[in-house]
Amino acid sequence: MHEPLSTAKANHMKAYKAVGSFTISKQNYMKREQPFSIELAANDEADAAHKIISTIGSRHSVTRRQVTLREIVPLKDDEVTDLVVKKLIGDA
Repeated sequence: MHEPLSTAKANHMKAYKAVGSFTISKQNYMKREQPFSIELAANDEADAAHKIISTIGSRHSVTRRQVTLREIVPLKDDEVTDLVVKKLIGDA
């Protein structure tokens, strides 16, 4: 039998910290930048960027063009503070 996809995928994931901002505006009135810093588990940096842009867009109803990623940094296992990320990378 094969392993469930969720556990098979979790073994190859790494922890990343993404820092950036997204534009908030109400009908182009009072535009402002909202900064964010998020820890996540992903297969590589490109996957991490895709997950961040998708998550921010979904949560805050912004388009991909409104999300700016400043950096995506790989984290060591002992630097991870998010318990869900720890579980996904197999450290918990």
